[in-house]
Amino acid sequence: MVWEESESCVFMAVSIPLKDFAPARLVCLAQAFRRRYRSQNKIEILILSSRNAARLADPYPVPEDTSLRKGVPQKESMLSFWLRHLHGFYFYDAEKHEEHVDIRPFGSDFEGGPDNTRINLPTTGTPRCH
Repeated sequence: MVWEESESCVFMAVSIPLKDFAPARLVCLAQAFRRRYRSQNKIEILILSSRNAARLADPYPVPEDTSLRKGVPQKESMLSFWLRHLHGFYFYDAEKHEEHVDIRPFGSDFEGGPDNTRINLPTTGTPRCH
């Protein structure tokens, strides 16, 4: 799902298999994003473990459209569904000289959870989760 792709900014959601949320693989994925969108000044990419959740991800939620619920458990809101699958986040901001990838093992939209790991980029060596 792409919410913005302009000359200066990219904001989107992608999905990868859960087994690929290893630190080294996410660093490689972040490098691929940076190469692909090298002309943009800001890149924000939600990385989810479900293709369906990536399709339903919506950072600007509005009242739920029930016609989109295919594959979403009945007792769970679509927001809860896609947040549960949000296990990574890539961020790049040229102005702030900031680039990192976050790993969120339990899914979440909250920054700084006690089990989350932030890998500042570029990195040297093999990153390790805490």
